[in-house]
Amino acid sequence: MNKIGNNNKIKNSIIGNNNSVPDKKDNHWCYSDVKTWVQGTGENTFLRQFSEIEQNTIVESEKNKPSSTDGTVLTRGEFTCLKKEKVFVLDVTEVRNTSYGYSSSEVEVSNRIKKTIDGNVTWWWTRSLYKIDSGEYAGDYVNFINTAGTIGNALITAGHTMGVSPAMNLNLSSILYASASGVDQTSGLAAVETDLVSNNIWKL
Repeated sequence: MNKIGNNNKIKNSIIGNNNSVPDKKDNHWCYSDVKTWVQGTGENTFLRQFSEIEQNTIVESEKNKPSSTDGTVLTRGEFTCLKKEKVFVLDVTEVRNTSYGYSSSEVEVSNRIKKTIDGNVTWWWTRSLYKIDSGEYAGDYVNFINTAGTIGNALITAGHTMGVSPAMNLNLSSILYASASGVDQTSGLAAVETDLVSNNIWKL
């Protein structure tokens, strides 16, 4: 599950075991299978894993430009806006946001390495477009993070399969308390032990 930091911002994410297999038109976030999967509530989609009460604590996110703590837009890249999505994947500027716990560097760093629930390190998609306008390799590419935590790019075809690291913002006023057996990494929510709920479950 995602860890949500203080001020409703994303702290860390752990990759789920659902990968996306996009088709050629999916180089743009707004048309992508990744967006459809993380936003969807149908069978085998991401939000289906949450109860109605839990879904109601997730707020729509709007973001038209990088924040002051985001990394810079890459050469040939562009920031990909959020337009009231409840669940999304990070932009390449956001995976270099130090307030989210990431390094500002584009090269390999351990804090961008993600694992599946089986513990396997995996590549994972961002929502960012990377454009090459001319030449042999011209096209609209998508940025991803590889198993070393380095930012790369790929021209998506039906053969590309990578991990997805969903992110969201929560309405913290809807969360009455949290319970966990260990210390949680978020600073905005306290970990409280109780025998009324099972370990590592958010109580809404």
